[in-house]
Amino acid sequence: MKALGDAALALVVVALPVVLITPWMLLLNARDRRYAALRAVIGQCCSDLGLRGMVGVDVTGGACRRTSRVGRVRSRCRAQRPAV
Repeated sequence: MKALGDAALALVVVALPVVLITPWMLLLNARDRRYAALRAVIGQCCSDLGLRGMVGVDVTGGACRRTSRVGRVRSRCRAQRPAV
């Protein structure tokens, strides 16, 4: 009976991290797919409007929430601001 208990404990020790990590990895994978899709749409829109290199965009999204935020980032712009 002791061997069976040891085998069960070993199974729990090996399987528990996998069971706990798998849902988190699935959430991160879904977040990355949403991020890539949103970034592609924004990049295409900027390209169609001739704004590529003039507008810096930062896309953020949470792993547990389905909302995303898009922000403008001036440090990523390659074009210089015109002198006023």
